[in-house]
Amino acid sequence: MGDKEESSVVALKGDDHGALVCCVSIVAEEVQDLEKIFREAIGTK
Repeated sequence: MGDKEESSVVALKGDDHGALVCCVSIVAEEVQDLEKIFREAIGTK
């Protein structure tokens, strides 16, 4: 039973890692967009 529990924990960590990578890439794109908007706003002042 211990082996099965460890395997399921590893599988969950793998799933979480994929979701985290996806989330981080989306946030990185949003940060780049905000940075661009900020730079344009500073340039127009």
